[in-house]
Amino acid sequence: MTNPPEDGNVFADPLPSHWHAMMSSQPSDAGLLAESATTFREELGFVAGGPVVMSGHQAGLWHPGIVAKYAALGAAKSLGQSAWLVADLDDNDPTKVRVPTRSDDGVIRVEVIDLCESTQHQAGVPTGLQPSIDPTKAVPASLTEVAARLEAASRPQQSLAEQYHEVVADMLDAIGLRRAESTVFARALNATNLFAAVLEMMSCDPASCVESYNAAVASNAQAGVRMLQSGADGGGWELPIWRVAAGEPRRSVVLKSGERLDHVLHAPKGLLMTGMMRMAGCDLFIHGTGGGVYDTITERWLSDWLGANLAPAVVVTATMYLDCGIVLTTDASAQAVIATAHRARHDPALLGDDERARAKRRLVDAIAALDRGSNERHRLFQQLHMLLDESRSGAGDRLAELDRQAVHAHAALASREAISDRTFSFVLHPLERLQAMDTQLRAMFT
Repeated sequence: MTNPPEDGNVFADPLPSHWHAMMSSQPSDAGLLAESATTFREELGFVAGGPVVMSGHQAGLWHPGIVAKYAALGAAKSLGQSAWLVADLDDNDPTKVRVPTRSDDGVIRVEVIDLCESTQHQAGVPTGLQPSIDPTKAVPASLTEVAARLEAASRPQQSLAEQYHEVVADMLDAIGLRRAESTVFARALNATNLFAAVLEMMSCDPASCVESYNAAVASNAQAGVRMLQSGADGGGWELPIWRVAAGEPRRSVVLKSGERLDHVLHAPKGLLMTGMMRMAGCDLFIHGTGGGVYDTITERWLSDWLGANLAPAVVVTATMYLDCGIVLTTDASAQAVIATAHRARHDPALLGDDERARAKRRLVDAIAALDRGSNERHRLFQQLHMLLDESRSGAGDRLAELDRQAVHAHAALASREAISDRTFSFVLHPLERLQAMDTQLRAMFT
């Protein structure tokens, strides 16, 4: 089994000290759309003038790898104004939090905690299109603070995404991680001139959009992005947009011949969302590891379809494990500990009993030289068992310690999935570790 990344590792590619040069050498260009970046940024509420550094993620209680992107955005203040994109057209469920728990057998397992009553959350509905929730009172101690903050941030007319982003930004601000100067919610993109222009081009020539999209997906199969339905057979063209309405699940869009698209009723899917931002919304985009893979599809697609040149993208992430009281070990090491505890009952050498270990070897050699079924062989076997009993009786404490280590190794093997999980929410981690990660990222800018 491959060992997980090192605990506390912060990764940036390329290093932040190179980001300014990247921004200077690769300006974005909307290509055929000729959309003014100034207009697009004004529509999104950005401060006029100057470069924009952007990152983003779904609304939720992020794991430390996402917090690393957020921290990098705050540390990049010298490069331009910062903007955070909340992907609130995603239908993820932020009300469920995974926490590690220790069972009676000492094994660490993952339990899912519901932060709200099941009747409140609307499954399948984007977080930006359903209301905020009132958290349940029955939460473990590790989640009481976040539950209290969610309750304080629950207001009429506020979306679930807005509620969660407010809570996360406040919690990170409290430990010194700067919040972005601007926050953009993805659902706002459908009100921009750029999105209206994109929809018009899709409506006029869906084949060009879909075929270039699918060619880009095929060029990067390892990203795991699904191709769009082709309309070449007359069944309609599936477009990279959603049809959205408040309180309803998002729906894919298949365009039939002659249909027109109303931008008010639609919104961009993930690749188009980041593509629009990199075309006209920012001068540098900070991805995580997943985005760093799939957005190469966006680059090829929008270059082929629109002739667009996207702003450069970088990757930032971090690996942080929770201290569950069990040391993460390799399978081989754990199996060796278990085997040692078993063998110790039959090997005095493992109990530090060298004299009886030598006597055992002499007896084993003598037994091997005798015919099976002989009385002498039987007598020596009896003598061997007596010798091992004597060795064990004088090493009770050592055997108990080996047994304890074996139980711990068994638990470590059974707990491996949980204790090597880097995706537990940052709210479960010690604040000092998050601050240390922020310090490490800031040092990368020099």
